[in-house]
Amino acid sequence: MKLYDWVYTFYNVCIFKKGPQDVPYSTYALQFLTGSIFIIFCALTNYKLALLNVIIRFVFVRLLLLAYKKPARYVQVMTTFWGVDLTFLFIQLSINSVLLNLGITAPDILLYIEIIWVFAIYTYLIKNSININSSVSFLYVLLLFSIFNVILRGLI
Repeated sequence: MKLYDWVYTFYNVCIFKKGPQDVPYSTYALQFLTGSIFIIFCALTNYKLALLNVIIRFVFVRLLLLAYKKPARYVQVMTTFWGVDLTFLFIQLSINSVLLNLGITAPDILLYIEIIWVFAIYTYLIKNSININSSVSFLYVLLLFSIFNVILRGLI
């Protein structure tokens, strides 16, 4: 699969046209995306937070898929999560760069829209990964972000 195809697939996931089942099974892609996410998170925060983010996400998704007896979907689901994260980072950095060049600071509403969009996509991904309804999937996303929040508060 070419780079364009990967980007297009992740874009379609971000607009709810595709799901983790449409992402090719590739351990190489998962390794590349994990490394990319880790490096970018290290640049944006620090290596401890970046490492915790990666570990928590890996463990959370693994346990969720095991609980629903869907462990074979692990590589595709994690690849999709990292692809979505990279897509959002690219969008966020692009918008902030344009606004910065115009001498404008990004309004808070953009951050709120992004947070809601990420929650919606994560809910969609979990829903499609383990075949559950959206409200239960949303609760799992809240749990994931709550775990991040609790750990971050302990570190900061």
